Amino acid sequence: SSETAKPSVQGVLKTVLRVLVIVAALLVALLIVLKYDSLTPEALRETGSRAAWLRIRAADPSACFHRLCALEGALRGVRWHALDGPVKADLKEFYQSHKGLQ
Repeated sequence: SSETAKPSVQGVLKTVLRVLVIVAALLVALLIVLKYDSLTPEALRETGSRAAWLRIRAADPSACFHRLCALEGALRGVRWHALDGPVKADLKEFYQSHKGLQ
């Protein structure tokens, strides 16, 4: 009879960590959304991170690049730090072109 290999503790911990990172990204986005009553999770999905960030920026001039990335990460189900280089570069270009506008 063949035995089923048991997952290693390290493998289980890595999986748990991945899940926690995704949950953390979603919680950050949820906290941002809850701070602004007019921006619901559905509106975030429908309008996208850029339009949502512009709405937030209109209400809160301190809205930063990291907040924009957190919104994008939440839409993709990842922590914003895990966004790939081209996505971050595109978000940075968007942020730079809009950060001084009120």
